[in-house]
Amino acid sequence: MTSPANIGNIRNIAVLAHVDAGRTTTTERILALADRSGVAGEDHGITLTAAATTCGWRGHSVTIIDVPSSLVHGTDAARAIRVADGAVALIDAESGVESQLEALWRLADDRALARIVFVNKMDRAGADFGAAVEAVRSKLKALPLVLALPLGQGSDFIGIIDLVRERALTWKAMPFGAAFAEEPIPADRLVEAQQARAALVAVVAPKQTGTDGLVAAIRAAVAAGTVVPVLPGSAFRNKGMQPLLDAIVDYLPSPDQVGAVEVQDPATGSFSSRAANDDAPLTVFAFRSGLDPVAGPLLFARIFSGVLAQGAEIANATTGRPSRVARVLRFEASERVELAQATAGDIVALDGLGEARPGDTLTAPGQLALVEPTTEQIRSRSA
Repeated sequence: MTSPANIGNIRNIAVLAHVDAGRTTTTERILALADRSGVAGEDHGITLTAAATTCGWRGHSVTIIDVPSSLVHGTDAARAIRVADGAVALIDAESGVESQLEALWRLADDRALARIVFVNKMDRAGADFGAAVEAVRSKLKALPLVLALPLGQGSDFIGIIDLVRERALTWKAMPFGAAFAEEPIPADRLVEAQQARAALVAVVAPKQTGTDGLVAAIRAAVAAGTVVPVLPGSAFRNKGMQPLLDAIVDYLPSPDQVGAVEVQDPATGSFSSRAANDDAPLTVFAFRSGLDPVAGPLLFARIFSGVLAQGAEIANATTGRPSRVARVLRFEASERVELAQATAGDIVALDGLGEARPGDTLTAPGQLALVEPTTEQIRSRSA
C-alpha cells in the first residue's frame, strides 16, 4: 500500500455493530477488496489479528479500527471510537438495530463522530431495507440519507441503485463479488429511483443538480452531523462493498478536518489544543494492547499530532516515566510493515514501550499532555 501524499487522504474508521451483524466479514471483505496484491474474493490470508488494519482505496489510506461489540469491553470500545475520525455502523437487514449497536452509537454520539450506515445481509430471507432505514430514525435518533436502493432482496438481491450517480450496479459474475456491472436503472424502478434521488437532493443540496456538487454537499452534511448516509449490501456475498469503500472516502472526514485534539497539562490542569499536523508537539494516544504471533506484545496507538520516529525517546505523560520506541509497525491485511516514522493521523502498533498501557498518552520529553485526562487514568507519578 502506498502512503497518502497528505493527511487529507487518511480515513480512520471504526466499525460499529451488534454481535453477528457481520463486523468481521465486512472488515475482511474490505481488506480483501483493497488488498494491493490481489482480487477481491480470493483468499490472501487476510484475517483480523490487529486492533487496526490499513488498506488503500482510490489513493487514500483507510485504517479499519476494530471496535468490540460486547458491552463487557466498553472501555476498549470507547477508546477505539476515540481514535477514529468516522465510523461505519452495520445493521442486520433482517434483525434491524439491536442493543449493542445502540450502545456503540451513543458512544459515537458523545464524540460527534461522522457516520455511515451499511445495511448488511440484504441476501437473507426476511431482509427489509425500509425497516432498517426507519430504525436509524426511530432507534438511533439520526436522520437517514438513503444513497442507494437495493435491487432485490433475499435470494434475489443482485445489486444496488446508486442514487447519487443515477445508475444500477449489479454483482452477477464470478469471481465472487470482485467486479460489478454498471447498467441503466431498470425501467420498472426508474420512477422510484427518481423520487428517492429528489428526496436526497432536497435534504442536502436543493439548488444542486450535478454529481460533484451533490457529493460535496453530502460530505458537508455528514461532517456537520445533520445526516447519516445509508447503503445496502451483503458482505458475505461481496455485494455493495465497492460503493461502501467509495462512501468512506467521499463522505467521512480526514484527521485534519476533524481538527485539533484537546489536551490537559498533568501538572497544572490547564487545557490547550494541538493541531493535527506534523509540526505540532508529539501527541500519541494508546488505545489497545495486543499480542501478535510474529511481532510479540504491541501497543496500538493514534498519532494525533507531531511525528514519532522509530527509536525515539518519549515520555509517558500518564505515568511521568521515560521510554523508547523500539519499532513502529503498520498492519496491512496479513502483512506487518515496519516504518521509519509515523506522522499525524496515523494509527500504528508500537513495540518496546514496557509499562505503557491502553489509555496512556505519549509525548516528547518536556511536553507532557494528556489526551484523556481522568482521575482513574492519571496514575501516581511516584509509584
